[in-house]
Amino acid sequence: MTKEVISACPGGLCNRLKCLISCFRMSEEYNRKLKLYWPKNWACGADFKDLFENKIETLSLEQLERIEKEGDYFFYTDQNNIISLHKEKEIITDTWRFCLFNKEVQRGFSKEVTPKIGESIDFEYNRIPLKVKEKIIAKIKKLKIKKEIAKTVDNFAKKNGVSATIGLHIRRGDIVDSKDGWGKISSEEKFIEKIKEILAKDLSQRFFLATDSSETENRLLKIFGKNMIVFPKKIVKRNEKESLVESLIELLLLSKTKKIIGTYQSTFTEMAWWFGGAKKEIEILATEEEKENLRKFRHGERRSLKIRLKKTILRILKKYPRFYKKQYSLREIWVNQ
Repeated sequence: MTKEVISACPGGLCNRLKCLISCFRMSEEYNRKLKLYWPKNWACGADFKDLFENKIETLSLEQLERIEKEGDYFFYTDQNNIISLHKEKEIITDTWRFCLFNKEVQRGFSKEVTPKIGESIDFEYNRIPLKVKEKIIAKIKKLKIKKEIAKTVDNFAKKNGVSATIGLHIRRGDIVDSKDGWGKISSEEKFIEKIKEILAKDLSQRFFLATDSSETENRLLKIFGKNMIVFPKKIVKRNEKESLVESLIELLLLSKTKKIIGTYQSTFTEMAWWFGGAKKEIEILATEEEKENLRKFRHGERRSLKIRLKKTILRILKKYPRFYKKQYSLREIWVNQ
């Protein structure tokens, strides 16, 4: 009987990549066949094959439902990110987080995202132990970018001297009005202030901007002119194939900059850092007070009963792959993920 591990994240591009990388690790460690469930939805309008050349068997919703009915599977949730060996035929996970093997980091290590026992490397950047970094990078290198995408990235990077720029990732979109205040932490105004601070020391410094907001892009181009470089995008809607191709191009270009100034707890910022070799200087625009306030909110100190109930219900629902029939991101109903 062939045992399998299934990457089944329905979220945005970088959430899916983190899930897939975790499944690469499980597949090799436990000698299981890797399979992929990659639904096209509002968060990701491209198929895996539109972005990457890896030959990974892709499952349909019907196939995933069949596995559910058979019942011989173990399901990893976001709060259960420590990998262990399971006897079930299928290991399935939808997590946006990097799964770890036991004792790769110590209990209580994580400062940014704190699961029950604090063993997490998500958004920890240069705090991550070197051995763990090397293992994750080895799996990232297994991702084979589509040749035409890689060529576009290389040509644009060379033509515009991206390696000499400071990378900016300004996440807007669905987080701007989030109830927990996440979208207000790495605000547009903070980026503008930081850019002005850098230019005050070196007027010739150029920046590469990656953002999901055309308004933000236009504003920074207007303010900073020739100091600002952007990749010309046709579409900014994530549910369109072309938009996802352009997002991957931006991600890879951001990874080629000499330094990244990014958005707090954005997996796009995070994956750009990883694609850059996990050694690049990175600055996240967030104060310790803002981080602490967000943590308190997310850990329930100011949660309403309604929010707690929603999260409890979702934990139950997430045990069943059929839940993924919903054509929206988990973040829409998992309040304050």
